[in-house]
Formats: sequence, C-alpha cells, structure tokens
Amino acid sequence: MVEAFAKAAFDLKPFELSQPVLTQFGYHLILVTDLQAGQPVKFEDVREEVREVFVNRLRESLCIQLRPSANIVLSRGKP
Repeated sequence: MVEAFAKAAFDLKPFELSQPVLTQFGYHLILVTDLQAGQPVKFEDVREEVREVFVNRLRESLCIQLRPSANIVLSRGKP
C-alpha cells in the first residue's frame, strides 16, 4: 500500500469517505467500512515480504541517485 493511500485510509473513521487521494496509480476515494486491531506477527513469517519491500526501496533510491549521470544507449540489434 503506498504511503499517501495508507495515511488517508488510517486517518478515517468507519463509514467516513476520504477526499480524493492522489497516488502514482491515480485518484482514489476511500471508504472505511470496518477497523480491526492488528495481530502480532513473527518476523520469520514475513521475512520474504520485508526483504522484497527493502530491495524495492533500495532499487528506487539507487535509480533516483544514478539516473542524472546515466548514459543510456539504445541499440537495434546487429547492424
């Protein structure tokens, strides 16, 4: 869940409708229908999900950092 969406969703009370929320996926209207308490989770059970999130954030950060100095060459195959 992207940060802007999560923040808007968790700020709402049940049956409250959000203002339009803009994310990289477009605009969203969020209607919360129920709130449930979170459950404790063992790290071992979510290790791969945590790893995936970390790797994706690292990849995005590196792309943002390296993009200004990148030299991209497109090739159409063998001449």
